[in-house]
Amino acid sequence: MDRYIGIDVHQSSCTCAVQSARGKLLRTDTIATHADSLREYLKLIPGTKHVAIEEGTQAQWLYEVLSGRVAEFLVLNVNKSTGNKSDQLDAVRLAERIRTGDIGNPNKKAPAALTRLRDLARVYEMINQDQVRCKNRIKSLLRSRGIHCSGKIWSEAGQNDALQKLQPATRVAAQILYQQLSDLLTHKKDAHKKLIHEAAKHPVHSILLSAPGFGPIRAAQLHATLISPHRFRTSRQLWSYSGLGIVMRSSADWLQQKDGTWARAETRKTRGLNQRHSHIAKSIFKGAAVTII
Repeated sequence: MDRYIGIDVHQSSCTCAVQSARGKLLRTDTIATHADSLREYLKLIPGTKHVAIEEGTQAQWLYEVLSGRVAEFLVLNVNKSTGNKSDQLDAVRLAERIRTGDIGNPNKKAPAALTRLRDLARVYEMINQDQVRCKNRIKSLLRSRGIHCSGKIWSEAGQNDALQKLQPATRVAAQILYQQLSDLLTHKKDAHKKLIHEAAKHPVHSILLSAPGFGPIRAAQLHATLISPHRFRTSRQLWSYSGLGIVMRSSADWLQQKDGTWARAETRKTRGLNQRHSHIAKSIFKGAAVTII
């Protein structure tokens, strides 16, 4: 006896819809977005349970707390609805999708063993982006006051020289930005240390380090992003996921001949890379290639 369950997840509530194998809607319920409440609710549903949720903020957390308690747990990409919309309708649509097999390419979620590594990799990337933004703000402030910006402005001597060139009214703002940059550098060193320490606990880390152009940070980020190479059937799928898959586009491919038959026209095909991909994975592979070069 199979039961197909769609869960529309929100910050404080979850709307659940349960369908039978024949598509009959058996029940709909609203429960709190709490791990124990969700576990107890699933215990009340008999049979083999197949659960589907939409990709969102709580998707990884729900995968960790519920995946081992059901026969199948899928995280599906969101399909925009042009008709009526409500929490109950969204839950019913999710149950219908998993029942009929209309799942597209489900999103892969990491097991609980990789939670700390993934969180540390995400935090490290956030701090790195904040550092770049802070540096750009400092450069913008200095340029607006006619001060030439070079790599020397990040050293202690260069920082003092840049501050002396600023008028007192602007110097205070620059000092605050420099202090923010100093704090970010301190946090980045701490995140760097903890990320490498956590990545070293996984045996695959040493294998990734043997790849050309890969250091401890890239190896840790790649492991946290890809989770497992076995999720890809071929290497082509891996390159497409990383934004390095070749995409060919053409139009008006056929021409009618004098005898009425159709022949393929010699049209120019545009070539490019796929747009839907993991930006972090693409950045890792491009950075490794640049390092090798």
